[in-house]
Amino acid sequence: MEKVALEYADAMTDTQREVEDELFLRLQKHYNDDTIAQITMIIAWENSSSRFNRVPHTIAVFLEALTD
Repeated sequence: MEKVALEYADAMTDTQREVEDELFLRLQKHYNDDTIAQITMIIAWENSSSRFNRVPHTIAVFLEALTD
């Protein structure tokens, strides 16, 4: 069960790849729609945070904007 969730995370994280229907169907065998939505949101959040945190200048600009 966890293995298919990790495959899904890998597919979402790899920007050169799409989540194939076959993988999504395997995911649906183990998780209901609400859980898949939650997993998707967590993966998307972590990917976004990771990309944002790679650029220290972006963080500085963001923090500066918050204080203005």
